[in-house]
Amino acid sequence: MSKISQERIPCRRNRQIATGIDIVLTAFFRLFHPFAKKSSFSLKPLRRESINTILIERFDGLGDLILSTPIFPALKQIFPEARVTLAVASWSAKLARLLPDVDEILVVDLPWVVGGGFHAWGNLLKNIRELRSRHFDLAIELRGDFRNILLQLMIKASWRAGFDITGCAFALSHVVPVAENHHSTDLVGEMLKNLAPEKSFDLKPRLLLPSEVLDAGMELLRKRGVSENTSDKRCIVIHPGARWAGRQWTAEGNAGIADRLIENGHQVVITGTPAEREFTDRILSLMRQSPVSLVGSTDFYTYLGVLAAADLFIGVDSGPMHLASAIGKPTIALFGPARPEAVGPRGSFDQILSHCDEFSCSPCSQIECTKGERSCMSAIELDEVWATIKNFLKYVDSGQNSNVASSVKNDGSL
Repeated sequence: MSKISQERIPCRRNRQIATGIDIVLTAFFRLFHPFAKKSSFSLKPLRRESINTILIERFDGLGDLILSTPIFPALKQIFPEARVTLAVASWSAKLARLLPDVDEILVVDLPWVVGGGFHAWGNLLKNIRELRSRHFDLAIELRGDFRNILLQLMIKASWRAGFDITGCAFALSHVVPVAENHHSTDLVGEMLKNLAPEKSFDLKPRLLLPSEVLDAGMELLRKRGVSENTSDKRCIVIHPGARWAGRQWTAEGNAGIADRLIENGHQVVITGTPAEREFTDRILSLMRQSPVSLVGSTDFYTYLGVLAAADLFIGVDSGPMHLASAIGKPTIALFGPARPEAVGPRGSFDQILSHCDEFSCSPCSQIECTKGERSCMSAIELDEVWATIKNFLKYVDSGQNSNVASSVKNDGSL
């Protein structure tokens, strides 16, 4: 029986359900395959010369895809002649187009990821038929989600590699050993170590932006009155929202930080998606000063250009936070419901603030918090964040941050 990861399935009841599914399906599999052994690389060595088509499953969030980016150039080193296909949810498709080592992008909105009711389950059957018709030699599942693992089996990939952390490992031809830490980048490292143990790889998530993306971001900021950055007038992007409200810091805290920054002469840009407008409007209503608001007013690529133009990014556990980190922006990330050790940024200039160790309920499902006024996010104090920001600005002013111009791909295009 598999040991179900609390990081992957925080809710105890859901872990019990996953355990039950694993027991039933594993028994069913053993019934019809009585001589099957537990999969492992040591039992069935991968023949690299037989791998011509590779499918990477990354159906979850933007941040998960960002943290997985080291696998794509690495696969080109291991299988230089193979065609790499990346399957993502629709919200990650634009990001996927910026990854140079991906040959093909397939948009697959799975019902257990994006919802959608009966219509989504009907589309799932179409997606299975489409993926099965590709006859992939190797399918790699990077989340350790038993539903995605079963999908590998249903599309009949010849070799199926993944992690036994939520069950149904019987569906894999290769179970990759993994330690207790299930950070996405560490899982990529374990996968690569097992695919090519003799090689070493750079596991730092990176995102290189085409010059037109950078230009679009700078142009938008100029139009909205944001001037050239100087040592005493920095451009600071605050993205307070997240897909799940439980991840968000308080509106009062965000408003207080933005006011202090403006009162100290800096330029503050508030960003957010249309779905986050209600929360950001509340923040703006609490402020004494007037920041530049780009909430719901940028396309994805222009938004990346805005991030690249900033001197500092402040946000929570969200896709935009991971985007800022990956393009080399100094990033302050506020964490609570999810453990930073499991999903935190891995940039060279990142600072994480978290009080999750003070709360026995963390990690949790993150959808909504039932703790009332005292929660893992509200425990993060305004003065604590302000002190971290001041230290960061001193660090930037010292000239030690040399990565500002490193996110340009001069000949790149979308």
